[in-house]
Amino acid sequence: MKKVIPVFIIILLLTVGGVYYILGLASNAPEEVKNIEEQEAVESLLRIYSPEVDLGGNEFALEFLIPEGWEVEYNEPSRVLNLFTVAGGGTSDARSQIVLSYFDASQFLTLSSVVIHEVVDLTVGKEGYRARRYDIEKKPGATAFQGQPLWREERHAAIDFRAQEGRTRYYSIAKHPQLDEETFQRVLDSINIVN
Repeated sequence: MKKVIPVFIIILLLTVGGVYYILGLASNAPEEVKNIEEQEAVESLLRIYSPEVDLGGNEFALEFLIPEGWEVEYNEPSRVLNLFTVAGGGTSDARSQIVLSYFDASQFLTLSSVVIHEVVDLTVGKEGYRARRYDIEKKPGATAFQGQPLWREERHAAIDFRAQEGRTRYYSIAKHPQLDEETFQRVLDSINIVN
C-alpha cells in the first residue's frame, strides 16, 4: 500500500503537468505564430532609407523610416533629401512632407534668413542624439531655400541633430506645417547615424 500512494502521486503529477504543458503550448503557439506573422507583415511594408543603397548616401550617413505610401528623392544641387507622398498630383516638391539637409560645424547654427519663434533642446533617434528643435519661418524678403519645397518658407518645425561633440556633420530635418506630429515622431525615432 505504501508503494501505491507514491506511484499514484507521481502519475497524477505527471498527468497534470502534461495537460498543463500541452494546454500551455496550445494557447501560446498560435499567439507566437500570429505575432511573428504580424511582425513580418509590418516589416515587409516598411521602407528604410539606407546610405548604402539610396541616392545621397555619401552625404546622408543615416538610416530612417520612410512612411508607407511615401518615397524619397535626392536633390544633388541642393544637397537635400525630400520625403514625399507617392499619391497626389503635382511634383514631388508639391507633395513634400519632410526635407533633410546637412551642414558641417562645431556647434548648432541658425540661419540669418529665418525668424526663430522657439528653440527646444531634445534628443532624437535610436541612440538619443543631441538635438535642437526650432519653430521657424523665412524672413520677409530673404532669399528662398534653393531647390526646396515652398512650405519651407512658411512657419514650420526644423530639428538639427548630431552624433558627437566637436566639429561634425549636423543633420536638419524639417516638417511640413500640416504633417501630423505622430508620423513625424515615428521618422525621428527611427533615425540611426551610421558613421
